[in-house]
Amino acid sequence: MRKLSLTIALAVGIGLAVTSVALADHGIHGPKTLKLIDVSDKFEFVDVGAPAQSEGDFGPGDMLLFDNILRNRTDTNDVGRFVSACTMGASPGIALCRGTLLLEKGTIELSTTVDFANADTIVTAVTGGTGQYRNVHGVAILAEEVREGARKLTVFLQP
Repeated sequence: MRKLSLTIALAVGIGLAVTSVALADHGIHGPKTLKLIDVSDKFEFVDVGAPAQSEGDFGPGDMLLFDNILRNRTDTNDVGRFVSACTMGASPGIALCRGTLLLEKGTIELSTTVDFANADTIVTAVTGGTGQYRNVHGVAILAEEVREGARKLTVFLQP
């Protein structure tokens, strides 16, 4: 009986050690910057309430849904997707936007308020993530176009 107890205790100890090592290998341990290109791909507009009278005529609750391609900064490889949803607020042109960067080693969650009348540069908070990015916070900046439908996306991460 004592030998069985020692065997179980040893097995549990090894299991905890292996789990600790595996978890220690995930996450970032210092500042990290991701330089990407956000390429427009799929887009849907959901009109609620009174019908829009013209393009860009958004009302409260209307939604803009995006599913974009993420490419490396040299624009040579796809590295993931950027899925987001913006819900229009009560003020014209102002929306609450939340999104997820879907990358090979995990996801990064983003959240911001956007004034679409002044959306040349969009700054958003990094609110967390999964996988390699499970412990992150920081800022992401969607900036100037590098070509039609493609904008620089720089993500500044902190553990």
